[in-house]
Amino acid sequence: EDSGQPAAPPTVGALLEEVRRVMHSAPFVQLMSALSGQTPSHCSSEVRRFRPGLDYTLAHTGTVRAAPETLDATLCFVAAAPAELALWDSGDVGGFECHVASSSEDEHGAAEVYKADESSAGVTSIHAACNALSLVAREADTMKFIKYVSFAAPSSRWDVAAEYTARRDGAE
Repeated sequence: EDSGQPAAPPTVGALLEEVRRVMHSAPFVQLMSALSGQTPSHCSSEVRRFRPGLDYTLAHTGTVRAAPETLDATLCFVAAAPAELALWDSGDVGGFECHVASSSEDEHGAAEVYKADESSAGVTSIHAACNALSLVAREADTMKFIKYVSFAAPSSRWDVAAEYTARRDGAE
């Protein structure tokens, strides 16, 4: 029924769900192939929100994939004012995506503490940024996680995270 009132604007979650659907589309997969030199196939994805002082993911063996290589595509959104972007870029408020080699010596399955330093070989950290797409070719023995978003963070970190099974173009 039409009440004559304008329709409510879509929620952030609904808008990001549309983006998630686009990340499964043939044109987007072709773009991923052109950018990465890989042929993405099966895709799993999710819309996520990490709230200040509340949310994170853990690095654990469940994030390690059996496929020889996985292509991760993450489209991230955070507060975009210059001072807010500087906080996100510093890494001091967390919210960054991290890829780290799994250790065969780790029998616990999850890392409770993570701190990058000069000896952090094989670690890739991608700071949260507004409207930024990150592509990571992740080898089978690599775990990934989102660092705890500090209470001091200027906003939530929203993202659409897609994971594609991939193979290098020209590989059999």
